[in-house]
Amino acid sequence: MFLKFKSTIMVVLVLATIASAWLGNHYRRKFKNQKEETESLILFQSELQREVETYRNKYDQAVARNEAIKFETATIKELVKKGELQYLKQFEGLNKRLNNLESTMQTNAEVIKTFGTDLGDTIIYINDSVANQVETFHFKDDYLEAKGLIYQDSLRMENLVMQVPLNQVVYWERQHWKLFGKRRGWLPKWFSKKKYISEVTSPNPDVSITELSFLQVRKK
Repeated sequence: MFLKFKSTIMVVLVLATIASAWLGNHYRRKFKNQKEETESLILFQSELQREVETYRNKYDQAVARNEAIKFETATIKELVKKGELQYLKQFEGLNKRLNNLESTMQTNAEVIKTFGTDLGDTIIYINDSVANQVETFHFKDDYLEAKGLIYQDSLRMENLVMQVPLNQVVYWERQHWKLFGKRRGWLPKWFSKKKYISEVTSPNPDVSITELSFLQVRKK
């Protein structure tokens, strides 16, 4: 009888230990996610989130780089309610609960180009029943085509087409934990976490990426 009672106590203690460990891990993970969510919100509301790092790749192209900010779906829904991320409403494939959203990105690019070209034929151009003697011009390269008319004191652009190809990747890299205030790259991978990076570039040398925002949905 004593042995049976002792065995029962041991089983109860083991189950209690397992339950305690599970609860401890659950609340520790929950606290960690809440802390990261708060930090992400602070970063999202600051201008730093839209600032991009840039470097030149081996093809001498400028590459914009930014780290992902992770949010839970509930936080993204709350941001939309408050007037943020309104562009998400433009995509019909997203459901209203946003629970099929994996990640989202905003990219702003600007094009600054200087070009010159020889003048073409002189023609008679009639506008509003007024005949004008004007010169034509036509410029074309790999990414820009411009056609227009040059009056005596003004310019009229008849056609302007600029190609802005954007190439993008998302990848992860390991970020090691801090040890004595510094990140130690020599630590094993178990002492690191994955951080997700987005990079955007354009083969058009006149294109600059001015803003890059990358949001990723945090899975519970």
